[in-house]
Amino acid sequence: VVPTANLAVSTENNGPVEPIVVTIPQMSNENDFMSQLVTVQNLTVTGIDGQNIIVSDGENTMKIFDRFNLITESDYTVDDVITSVTGLVSKYNSDYQIFPRTAADIVKREVPADPIFTPEAGIYTTRVSVTLACETEGATIYHTLNDTDTEVEYTAPLTFTETTTIYAFAEKN
Repeated sequence: VVPTANLAVSTENNGPVEPIVVTIPQMSNENDFMSQLVTVQNLTVTGIDGQNIIVSDGENTMKIFDRFNLITESDYTVDDVITSVTGLVSKYNSDYQIFPRTAADIVKREVPADPIFTPEAGIYTTRVSVTLACETEGATIYHTLNDTDTEVEYTAPLTFTETTTIYAFAEKN
Protein backbone atom coordinates (compact mmCIF):
# COMPACT_ATOMS: atom_id res chain seq x y z
CA VAL A 1 0.00 0.00 0.00
CA VAL A 2 1.40 3.36 -1.00
CA PRO A 3 -0.07 6.50 0.63
CA THR A 4 -1.36 9.12 -1.71
CA ALA A 5 -2.11 12.79 -1.32
CA ASN A 6 -5.84 11.98 -1.22
CA LEU A 7 -5.81 10.30 2.21
CA ALA A 8 -8.50 11.54 4.55
CA VAL A 9 -6.93 12.55 7.84
CA SER A 10 -8.85 13.63 10.91
CA THR A 11 -7.23 16.38 12.93
CA GLU A 12 -10.18 16.74 15.30
CA ASN A 13 -10.26 15.20 18.75
CA ASN A 14 -13.81 14.24 19.59
CA GLY A 15 -12.85 13.06 23.08
CA PRO A 16 -12.51 9.57 24.49
CA VAL A 17 -14.57 6.70 23.16
CA GLU A 18 -17.30 5.90 25.68
CA PRO A 19 -18.21 2.23 26.12
CA ILE A 20 -21.71 0.99 25.43
CA VAL A 21 -23.31 -0.72 28.46
CA VAL A 22 -24.65 -4.12 27.39
CA THR A 23 -25.83 -7.39 28.91
CA ILE A 24 -24.33 -10.78 28.11
CA PRO A 25 -27.25 -11.75 25.80
CA GLN A 26 -26.96 -8.42 23.96
CA MET A 27 -23.23 -8.90 23.51
CA SER A 28 -23.84 -12.34 22.03
CA ASN A 29 -26.03 -11.07 19.17
CA GLU A 30 -24.15 -11.79 15.96
CA ASN A 31 -21.97 -8.81 14.99
CA ASP A 32 -24.01 -6.21 16.94
CA PHE A 33 -21.06 -5.28 19.14
CA MET A 34 -18.12 -7.07 17.48
CA SER A 35 -14.88 -5.09 18.03
CA GLN A 36 -16.76 -2.37 19.90
CA LEU A 37 -15.92 -1.02 23.33
CA VAL A 38 -18.56 -2.26 25.79
CA THR A 39 -19.15 -2.51 29.54
CA VAL A 40 -20.89 -5.47 31.16
CA GLN A 41 -21.98 -5.03 34.78
CA ASN A 42 -22.75 -7.14 37.87
CA LEU A 43 -20.98 -10.40 37.15
CA THR A 44 -19.87 -13.27 39.39
CA VAL A 45 -16.74 -15.33 38.71
CA THR A 46 -17.71 -18.97 38.11
CA GLY A 47 -14.31 -20.28 37.02
CA ILE A 48 -10.81 -19.63 35.78
CA ASP A 49 -9.53 -21.40 32.66
CA GLY A 50 -6.06 -20.36 31.54
CA GLN A 51 -6.32 -16.79 30.25
CA ASN A 52 -10.11 -16.77 30.68
CA ILE A 53 -12.13 -15.61 33.65
CA ILE A 54 -15.53 -17.24 33.29
CA VAL A 55 -18.32 -15.03 34.65
CA SER A 56 -22.09 -15.16 34.98
CA ASP A 57 -24.88 -12.63 35.37
CA GLY A 58 -26.95 -15.31 37.12
CA GLU A 59 -28.43 -16.72 33.92
CA ASN A 60 -25.82 -16.34 31.19
CA THR A 61 -22.08 -16.89 31.07
CA MET A 62 -19.24 -15.32 29.13
CA LYS A 63 -15.48 -15.20 29.18
CA ILE A 64 -13.22 -12.31 30.02
CA PHE A 65 -10.16 -13.03 27.88
CA ASP A 66 -6.90 -11.75 29.34
CA ARG A 67 -5.37 -11.10 25.93
CA PHE A 68 -2.63 -8.84 27.30
CA ASN A 69 -1.69 -10.93 30.38
CA LEU A 70 -2.91 -8.21 32.73
CA ILE A 71 -3.87 -10.42 35.65
CA THR A 72 -2.74 -13.53 37.46
CA GLU A 73 -4.91 -16.45 38.55
CA SER A 74 -4.54 -15.36 42.17
CA ASP A 75 -6.29 -12.04 41.36
CA TYR A 76 -9.69 -13.76 41.04
CA THR A 77 -11.45 -16.68 42.68
CA VAL A 78 -14.82 -18.34 42.20
CA ASP A 79 -17.66 -16.22 43.66
CA ASP A 80 -15.77 -12.92 43.37
CA VAL A 81 -18.14 -10.16 42.26
CA ILE A 82 -17.05 -8.04 39.32
CA THR A 83 -18.90 -4.74 39.39
CA SER A 84 -18.04 -4.05 35.75
CA VAL A 85 -15.72 -5.08 32.96
CA THR A 86 -14.97 -2.85 30.00
CA GLY A 87 -13.29 -4.08 26.85
CA LEU A 88 -13.55 -5.02 23.22
CA VAL A 89 -15.93 -7.76 22.07
CA SER A 90 -14.48 -10.66 20.12
CA LYS A 91 -15.53 -14.16 19.18
CA TYR A 92 -13.43 -17.31 19.55
CA ASN A 93 -14.95 -20.45 18.07
CA SER A 94 -18.62 -19.98 19.04
CA ASP A 95 -17.97 -18.04 22.26
CA TYR A 96 -18.31 -14.29 22.55
CA GLN A 97 -15.84 -12.76 24.93
CA ILE A 98 -14.64 -9.43 26.11
CA PHE A 99 -11.02 -8.50 26.42
CA PRO A 100 -10.11 -5.61 28.69
CA ARG A 101 -7.52 -3.04 27.58
CA THR A 102 -5.93 -2.65 31.02
CA ALA A 103 -6.28 -4.26 34.45
CA ALA A 104 -8.28 -1.17 35.52
CA ASP A 105 -11.02 -2.19 33.05
CA ILE A 106 -12.01 -4.98 35.46
CA VAL A 107 -13.61 -3.51 38.59
CA LYS A 108 -13.85 -6.09 41.34
CA ARG A 109 -16.06 -5.39 44.32
CA GLU A 110 -13.89 -4.94 47.38
CA VAL A 111 -14.85 -7.13 50.29
CA PRO A 112 -14.41 -5.02 53.42
CA ALA A 113 -13.04 -6.21 56.73
CA ASP A 114 -15.46 -7.41 59.40
CA PRO A 115 -16.71 -4.72 61.80
CA ILE A 116 -14.88 -4.28 65.08
CA PHE A 117 -17.02 -4.09 68.25
CA THR A 118 -15.88 -1.96 71.20
CA PRO A 119 -16.22 -3.19 73.87
CA GLU A 120 -15.98 -6.83 72.80
CA ALA A 121 -18.85 -9.25 73.27
CA GLY A 122 -19.60 -10.09 76.87
CA ILE A 123 -22.04 -9.82 79.74
CA TYR A 124 -22.29 -6.35 81.22
CA THR A 125 -24.24 -5.56 84.37
CA THR A 126 -24.44 -1.83 83.73
CA ARG A 127 -25.43 0.34 80.82
CA VAL A 128 -23.02 -0.17 77.91
CA SER A 129 -22.27 1.91 74.83
CA VAL A 130 -21.06 -0.08 71.80
CA THR A 131 -19.13 1.43 68.92
CA LEU A 132 -18.63 -0.26 65.56
CA ALA A 133 -15.71 0.40 63.24
CA CYS A 134 -14.28 -1.04 60.03
CA GLU A 135 -10.66 -1.01 58.92
CA THR A 136 -11.70 -0.75 55.26
CA GLU A 137 -11.72 2.88 54.20
CA GLY A 138 -15.02 3.97 52.70
CA ALA A 139 -16.98 0.97 54.00
CA THR A 140 -20.48 1.39 55.39
CA ILE A 141 -21.46 -0.63 58.46
CA TYR A 142 -24.97 -2.03 58.90
CA HIS A 143 -26.36 -3.73 62.00
CA THR A 144 -29.39 -5.58 63.27
CA LEU A 145 -30.50 -6.12 66.85
CA ASN A 146 -31.72 -9.38 68.39
CA ASP A 147 -31.81 -11.23 65.07
CA THR A 148 -34.36 -8.95 63.39
CA ASP A 149 -34.51 -8.57 59.61
CA THR A 150 -34.22 -4.79 59.72
CA GLU A 151 -30.74 -3.65 58.70
CA VAL A 152 -29.84 -0.16 59.88
CA GLU A 153 -26.83 1.87 58.83
CA TYR A 154 -24.53 2.44 61.80
CA THR A 155 -23.95 6.16 62.39
CA ALA A 156 -23.38 6.56 66.14
CA PRO A 157 -22.61 4.47 69.25
CA LEU A 158 -25.41 2.16 70.40
CA THR A 159 -26.40 2.22 74.07
CA PHE A 160 -27.98 -0.78 75.84
CA THR A 161 -29.42 -1.39 79.30
CA GLU A 162 -30.63 -4.96 78.74
CA THR A 163 -29.39 -8.11 77.00
CA THR A 164 -29.11 -7.46 73.29
CA THR A 165 -27.47 -9.36 70.45
CA ILE A 166 -25.88 -7.18 67.77
CA TYR A 167 -25.12 -8.47 64.28
CA ALA A 168 -23.05 -6.24 62.00
CA PHE A 169 -21.51 -6.36 58.54
CA ALA A 170 -19.74 -3.90 56.26
CA GLU A 171 -20.23 -3.16 52.57
CA LYS A 172 -18.25 -1.17 50.08
CA ASN A 173 -19.58 -0.34 46.65
